[in-house]
Amino acid sequence: MREVDPDGKRRAILDAALTLFDRRGFYGTTVPAIAAEARVGAGTVYRNFASKEELVNVLYREAKARLAGFLLEGFPSGASTRQQFAHLWSRMGAYAREHGASLAFAEVHYHAEYLDEESVETSRAVHERFLEVVREGQARRALKPIDPEVIMAAIEGPFFVLVRRARGGALELSEELLQRAEQCVWEAIRA
Repeated sequence: MREVDPDGKRRAILDAALTLFDRRGFYGTTVPAIAAEARVGAGTVYRNFASKEELVNVLYREAKARLAGFLLEGFPSGASTRQQFAHLWSRMGAYAREHGASLAFAEVHYHAEYLDEESVETSRAVHERFLEVVREGQARRALKPIDPEVIMAAIEGPFFVLVRRARGGALELSEELLQRAEQCVWEAIRA
């Protein structure tokens, strides 16, 4: 049974873990370090999460669900594929600026061996939802008729490289930069 969380300790633990996993990685982060960052005792961490693996899985599922919800908010279902792509790219950029650590966390842990089946299924379901958008665009003959996974890679690859470079200080993830990158990626995937 999990501890009742009247003081937001569980949230503090999750936020601290995200900060440390982002800074140090999964293996470089210890439960005592998470407890110190969250300003709780290590016992409080263990009353809320059975292990560091459980904690990273809860955080991963939360990050993936938040990302999907954010990207799909206001999604223009009846619009053209071009408008849908512009919407998703714009939302991706906004998410990267507002929740950079969460986005980086979700990307870095995508294929981690410590993800449990529920986390893998959450990731698979989120990915499948975006593959549906690609397939619909292909059915409309707006996107190249190749494996939808290739289209996804052509979108995600450049985007995540830009995010990494921005987080590393090499460039600013400005609206203008994102719009120019969006145009380049669209040219690569459109039919």
